[in-house]
Amino acid sequence: MFKLFFYLFALISLTSCSYHQRNSHRVISATPSNLPETNKKNFEYSQQAYGGRYSLDPELSTYLNDLTKKIVQNSPYPNLSCKVVIVNSSIPNLWSFPSGHIAITRGLLTELQNEDELVGVLSHEISHLYHQDGRENIQKIILNAGPVKLNVHKNYYVSDFTVGPLGSGSGLLTLKYDVNSEVHADQSAMIQMSQMGYSPKAMIDLQQRINVYQKSKDPNWMGGYIAKHPFSEYQLNKCESCQKQYKEPSQYKTKLFSQHLSLLKSQVSTYEKLDKGYTALLSQNYASAIDIANEGLSEEPNESHFLLLKAKAQTRLGNFVPALKALNAAIAKDPYYFDHYLQRGLVKEQLDDWADACQDLERSLALLPTAEAYYALGEIDYNKERQAEAIEYFRKASISASPGGKRALKKLKNLGLPTSGLKTIQVNPIYSKTGHLTLEVKNQGTRVARSIVVDVEQVDPKGKLLFRHFIEIKKDLSPSESICQKTNIGPFFSQEHLQQSTSTYPVYCD
Repeated sequence: MFKLFFYLFALISLTSCSYHQRNSHRVISATPSNLPETNKKNFEYSQQAYGGRYSLDPELSTYLNDLTKKIVQNSPYPNLSCKVVIVNSSIPNLWSFPSGHIAITRGLLTELQNEDELVGVLSHEISHLYHQDGRENIQKIILNAGPVKLNVHKNYYVSDFTVGPLGSGSGLLTLKYDVNSEVHADQSAMIQMSQMGYSPKAMIDLQQRINVYQKSKDPNWMGGYIAKHPFSEYQLNKCESCQKQYKEPSQYKTKLFSQHLSLLKSQVSTYEKLDKGYTALLSQNYASAIDIANEGLSEEPNESHFLLLKAKAQTRLGNFVPALKALNAAIAKDPYYFDHYLQRGLVKEQLDDWADACQDLERSLALLPTAEAYYALGEIDYNKERQAEAIEYFRKASISASPGGKRALKKLKNLGLPTSGLKTIQVNPIYSKTGHLTLEVKNQGTRVARSIVVDVEQVDPKGKLLFRHFIEIKKDLSPSESICQKTNIGPFFSQEHLQQSTSTYPVYCD
C-alpha cells in the first residue's frame, strides 16, 4: 500500500493540473444483487462437477425428500425450505447451499446402514443450512467470476477433462466448516433424532467408521466427505457425551430404508465397473475402457455415463463417428449433464461441424463453466478469423490450471497478448442515469489484479486539461471479473458529451 501511495503522490506532483480531494473515490465491495438465485446456480454447478444427478431411481429421490420434509417439520425451524438431490458419484459426500438445496452422493447413500444414520446426516446438514454455516465463504466464491475451478484428487481418474462420475469436486465443495460448527450440527442432529424416535447412537456409529477411513487415509472419504466435514476425536467425544442424555429406541429403523435403497445397493458392482473403466482410460488402455463400458451397459442400459466413457475412449482412438453415436445416445438418456455436450462439441469440432459444435459447447457452459469449452470455442472463432471473440474465450479459459486452461494461456502468449499488468486492465466510461460518470473496470488478465487506480482526465471543448481524478478500486478483480464504480464526476448531458469531455485509463495495479 505504501508503494501505491508513493506512486500516486509522485504522479500528482508531476502534473500541473489541480487535484480535488472531493473528487477522490473509493470502491465499496460489491455483493450479489440476487443472492438466492446465485446460490441456486452454484448448487447446480456443484452437482454437475460431481457427475450430475442420479436419476435411475425416482422413488429413492421421493423417499429422501419426504424424509427431509418430515425432519424439517419436526425441527425448531419448520418453515425452512429444503430439497434433496442424489448426485451420480461413487465418492461419499454431502453438501448444501443457502438456497436450501442438499446434495448427497450415491456413494454416501450406499455407505449408510439404516434410516437412523440417514436421518442423522440429513439433520446435520439441515442444521448447517439453518445456521448459515459457511455462508461468508460461499459469498466470497460467488463473487469470484470466471470458470469453476475443479480440484482433482490423484486417486480419481483424469483425462483431458477432469470431471465425471467419480466426482472430482468443484472448488465450491472444498469449503470446510470449522470444528465448532461441526460439533454444533452434530448435537442439533442428535437432539432432532431423539425427538423423532431415532437413535442418536447411529451418529456415533457412522462417525466411528469415518474415523477409521480418516486414519487409513481412504482416498474416497478423504477427497469427499472428510474434505467437506473435517473430523476429530474431540467431535466424537462431544457426540458420545451428548448421546448419553437421550433414551435409545429398541432397534434401528432398517426395513423401510433397505427397501428404498435396494436398487442403488444392487448397482454398486456395476458402478465399480464404471470406476474401473475410467482407470483404464487414464492408463490409456482405451480398448479395455470400451469393453468395460459395454459390460456396464449390458447390466445397466440406462446409465448414460457408460456411453460417455465409451465415447471418450473412442475419441482418444480417433474414432469420431462411433464416439458421436455414443454421445447422441448419452444425451438422449440424460440431456442435463454438461460433459455429454462438452464431449460432443469437441467431437464435432474434430469433424469440422463448427456450427453444431458451438451449440453443444455453449450448452455445456450453461450447465457448468469449464476451461475446455471456452478454449474450444476460442479455437473455432480463431479459425473463423474472429480474433477478438477468440481472445475473449482464451482469456476465460486461461484462468484454469487444467489442460485447456494451459493451452489457452499459451495461445494468448503466442498472440503477444499480456496476461498480467496494466495492459490487462480495461476501463470503459459509462453515462449514468444521473448524468455522472460510471467506470466499468475489467481484468482481462490471468491473475488477480489488486489496488487498481484509474486516471480520469476532464478536458474543455478545445482539449485543454481541466481536472484530473485518481480513482482507487478497492476490490481485487479476479481474471475476467469486472466492476461498475459510480463517481461524482459530472454531470454530463449525454454519452457523447461524456466521451468528449473525459479520458480514462488505468495508471496502477499490483
